[in-house]
Parts: sequence; structure tokens; C-alpha cells
Amino acid sequence: MGLNMKDLFQDETRYDPPPEKKRKIVAVYDYRDLDGNIIHQTVRFEPKGFSQRRLDPGKAGEFIWNLKGITPILYNLPAVIKAVKEKQSVFVVEGEKDCESLGSLGYTATTCPLGAGKWKAEYSDILKDACVYIIR
Repeated sequence: MGLNMKDLFQDETRYDPPPEKKRKIVAVYDYRDLDGNIIHQTVRFEPKGFSQRRLDPGKAGEFIWNLKGITPILYNLPAVIKAVKEKQSVFVVEGEKDCESLGSLGYTATTCPLGAGKWKAEYSDILKDACVYIIR
């Protein structure tokens, strides 16, 4: 019938696979707005895999494993906006881990949520008039 396990549950965000099928979370990357609020997160798993989640507005400290109803934003947005205003370079890289590596070296880096090929025009608008380096 083409159904997945989560299709059998009324609230698709609450399905947890059996423990033997669970992957280990190895990193959580917060996508924050200009006020520092978490808008959404990318979660990295081992074995290597990624999922997106957002805070559950009805349950403090819990998450919904999708981005429905929100507008995804650039990673490291507050630092990116600051760098653009201060005429500093911004690096656009493949993922959050690369952003963190460049950040540890004193550079401002960003990436878009959901991986390569998901860049939106509004992300380019944020970087207008900035010196941008794209690293693939």
C-alpha cells in the first residue's frame, strides 16, 4: 500500500522507531533569528544522516520533526547580518559543521537548511552588497 510506520499514527511527529532502529544524535545545529530565538534545528545522526525539527509551541522543550508552518532561515543569521553591516566577508559553505569550523577560526560562515540545492532567493537578498565566498 506504500505506507510507512509513521502513516499508521494520527500525529506523525510523535512516532518513535523501536530502540534498535534509533540513530545516535551527534550534533544539533540551532538556526536562530536576529533576537536569538531558535526557529528550527538541523540534527546530525550517526550513522550519518540529518533531520530537521522545530520547537513544539504547545509543549515546552519538545520538538516536532518537520519544518511545516515556519520559514527556514540561514544558519548563523545574527552573525551574518552583523558581518554584512560591518563590511566583513561571509563564507557560504556546504553545511553547519563547516560553518562551525570556520567560526572557530574567526570567520563568519553560513549555510542554508536542508542541504545543497535548497538555496532560496531571499537568502541572497540578505547577502546583498557583502563580500561573499562560496566554498563547495
